[in-house]
Amino acid sequence: MATYTPDADFSGPDAFQYQAIDPSAGRAARRVHLIVGRIRGYRVREELQMQPQKGFTLIELMIVVVIIGILAAIAIPNFINMQTRAKEGSTKANMHTLQLSSEDYGVQNDGVYSNLCDATHIANLLPGNFKNPFSAAAAAYEDRPTFAGDPTATTPGLVSYSDSSLTNYNIKANGKSAPLALVLTSGQ
Repeated sequence: MATYTPDADFSGPDAFQYQAIDPSAGRAARRVHLIVGRIRGYRVREELQMQPQKGFTLIELMIVVVIIGILAAIAIPNFINMQTRAKEGSTKANMHTLQLSSEDYGVQNDGVYSNLCDATHIANLLPGNFKNPFSAAAAAYEDRPTFAGDPTATTPGLVSYSDSSLTNYNIKANGKSAPLALVLTSGQ
């Protein structure tokens, strides 16, 4: 930005002209009329317009960060609960898949259900993608020794099979923190 100084012999009402700047005016509304003077014999009127400042203030940024934090505090627990519900739904689907395999075994063996759930009886009829939804490394099924009891292992997502005298069976499973309320039985 150049600064102009009028000649010493130039004086009068047009020597300097300033327009009052209202500090409360908006950024775009501020306009400054600077020097009206004489330089090398020419009358010069230079008009400078202040550039509007671009960007956000610190307060505006802090408000945005707080709003994002509040939304995250609401959304993250809901997201985690939805994941748990989806995994428990997948466990119920595994229960139904084990029930279909048990019924298939019963059809192949003249209505007699297996007293074991192992690789040679029911588990060999399960699809290849039958796995524990909570942990791929954990077991997906077990053979439960007592017909009326809950699954023996407390592993989340575990599906448990038990048979009573080769004519009835029931299938139970574990949710994330407790056994699921759903019990599948023979003939359903």
